[in-house]
Amino acid sequence: MTTSTTSTSGNCGSDPRIERTRAAVLEAGVTILFAKGPEAVTHAAVASDARVSRTTVYKHWPKRGDLLVDVLGQVEPHKRVDPSGDLRADMQQMGRQMAASFQDQRLNKVFSSLMAQAQWDDDTSQAQQALLSSGMADMALVLDAAVAAGELPSGIDPLRTAGRLVGPIFFAALIARQPLTTDEVEVLVDDWLAALAN
Repeated sequence: MTTSTTSTSGNCGSDPRIERTRAAVLEAGVTILFAKGPEAVTHAAVASDARVSRTTVYKHWPKRGDLLVDVLGQVEPHKRVDPSGDLRADMQQMGRQMAASFQDQRLNKVFSSLMAQAQWDDDTSQAQQALLSSGMADMALVLDAAVAAGELPSGIDPLRTAGRLVGPIFFAALIARQPLTTDEVEVLVDDWLAALAN
């Protein structure tokens, strides 16, 4: 999903030395993530690759989950979608962003590994939930605006409603390994809107 968040533990002001250290750690984290998967992104591993002390990494990211969230944020920066008043256009924009992300096979491996590892590892599960919450926040705003405008019925469950659209995009990319084209996403959004109207 084209979503990311930044952990509050990583907020260290504007000291150039601190920012360089953070950038080096996150760059090392991205390299490890693509090479070995989310389970390999640990304080020790990124400290070694970034050539900083493990204590320094722990200072900025006390929890491994926070570190993993920020590393994932470097891989797939969050592209916010604000409600425009046109539900169809907003959902097509979100769908196109997701489909575009899945054109990158490296990201596909990361997302697949993240979902699998989250079943066994609490830190990875934390990172997955943070990404989901970030993406769902935008989706909920768009859906709430559509309800307020009378485009959608009141009382809908944003997570379940979004899942009916996001699910097929994920299936195509991560299971069938055939990411949807822009035209296919737009058809999917139209079918989703038609189903909600019934």
